[in-house]
Amino acid sequence: MDNMLAIRTGSGISFVDFHDILYCRADGRYTHVYLNNGKSVLTARLLKTFENKLPDDVFIRIHKSYIININCISNFRKGNNVFTVKGTSTELEVAKRRRKILLDKLDSTFTFV
Repeated sequence: MDNMLAIRTGSGISFVDFHDILYCRADGRYTHVYLNNGKSVLTARLLKTFENKLPDDVFIRIHKSYIININCISNFRKGNNVFTVKGTSTELEVAKRRRKILLDKLDSTFTFV
């Protein structure tokens, strides 16, 4: 199961397909993993743990507090360094120092017209 992630929670283990993850958000020593079914999983793991485990061809760290699935971006506003998560009204900030990395990743992943 190369595309599955076992996430330890306070009540057990949640098995999540990578493709179902919209983004991960740091919350101190915890991480919230937001899923495309509208649910989230809370774990006592650092965001760095997810950065090391998630495939870097799909996920990118855009801020000290966020890792995103690049396939779940519906809109990116350069001036504000903010993007919108597909299917939600959630907007996430892109750190200035990570902006170029994100734009390069988007450029190599998507066809722009």
